[in-house]
Parts: sequence; C-alpha cells; structure tokens
Amino acid sequence: MRGWRGFFNSMLDMPEEMVFNLPRLTMVGNRHLIVENYLCILAFELVGLRIAVKGGSLTIQGDDLTLLSIGREEVVVAGKITILRYETDNHEK
Repeated sequence: MRGWRGFFNSMLDMPEEMVFNLPRLTMVGNRHLIVENYLCILAFELVGLRIAVKGGSLTIQGDDLTLLSIGREEVVVAGKITILRYETDNHEK
C-alpha cells in the first residue's frame, strides 16, 4: 500500500522532497555536501555545523569546514566531512 504520500507524489509527478519540503542531501566524497530545503543554520564552527531542516536537524562535523554558498533553499559545505548525523524531533511522526 502506497498511502496518501505515494498517491500525491504520483499524481503530481514531482519528487517527494519537493512535495513535502523534505531535506535533500548530496554528498561528493567526504569533501562537499549540498543541503537543499533547509530552514536555517543553527550553529557554525570550523569543526562543526548544525542546520535546521523540517522535522529535525543535521549535524555535520569535520575539519576546516567552510560554507561555500548560502542560498534561500540550498547550503553548500566544503572541508573534510567526517560525521553526518540526522536528528529528528521527538514529537514528529
């Protein structure tokens, strides 16, 4: 059973992350990370970064992290990424 999300996804013929504003992560090796559909940057240091996304947050840790670009819908992180953690809100279903 696909459920209502699958139904709307197939009806609209759009990617699920666009329909439900879910974060989309694209990682190139351990050197670049593109985060689409983010809400805001919660914290930034050279060794760590927290980004708010719908339903939780992303924690990125590594060495010499830099923000290559910050747009309305996309953040690009560069550096040596060693840890990528997705934390969901406890009250989200």
